[in-house]
Amino acid sequence: LSRLRQLDEDEHDATLDKAMMVAISGIAIGMRNTG
Repeated sequence: LSRLRQLDEDEHDATLDKAMMVAISGIAIGMRNTG
């Protein structure tokens, strides 16, 4: 049971990391365009 929960958390973290990367990339591109 705990192993399944760990897998779920890992998948969630990966998705969150991907979203963070996209957001940071978008902000960086926006700053570069305005700057």
